[in-house]
Amino acid sequence: MTSEIPNKRFIRALGFRFLTNFYDFIMAAFLSKNFREPLINRFNIEQKRVLDFGCGTGETAILFKKSFPKTVILGIDVDSQINQIAMKKIKKANLDIRTTIYDGELLPFKNSYFDCVTACLVFCNLISLDKKKSLNEINRVLKTEGQVLIIDWEPHGNKIKRQLIKTIFSITPFHKIIKESSPQLPHYLKSTGFRNVEEIFRLKTMTGLLYYYNAKK
Repeated sequence: MTSEIPNKRFIRALGFRFLTNFYDFIMAAFLSKNFREPLINRFNIEQKRVLDFGCGTGETAILFKKSFPKTVILGIDVDSQINQIAMKKIKKANLDIRTTIYDGELLPFKNSYFDCVTACLVFCNLISLDKKKSLNEINRVLKTEGQVLIIDWEPHGNKIKRQLIKTIFSITPFHKIIKESSPQLPHYLKSTGFRNVEEIFRLKTMTGLLYYYNAKK
């Protein structure tokens, strides 16, 4: 299986292939080891069918499955290299979670298939066009009254700190998306048909702000 990303518009985790194996460690160091907990602790998804969109190393799917063991969880990502890491972690944890890869365009699921879709640090890695396309696809595969739970990131701090972060990002594959980085995901959610869009939590980290969103189809 190739470890290439099928569409060059998409950016692999942390931007570089050689950093993929260190993703969980770096996220814990620069964000917070337990940054997913505000999302997991606020919603009961027991006995539902859940898609972890952009599942990465599988950490979000694993935490949700441990908290809600009767939930059916599927993970999907564009990066086969990081999917291999997810599968190893899931096997080690002895959990029933299936993951797959796709081309980043159409989700390989029928309409109205999932009760809930989660997305952790995915949309901050997408340009505007792909934010809208992905949310349209998520809307399609969600059941009526289905729920989407999202953690998003943006650089934050004083002018010097923000400029430093933008300068560092400018020499990485993230230079295209950092220009668009702002807490505008609620706008994209509403424009793609979601309702009851709300920001439920914010978490200040070393590199910026994490925004936690909830919305319904």
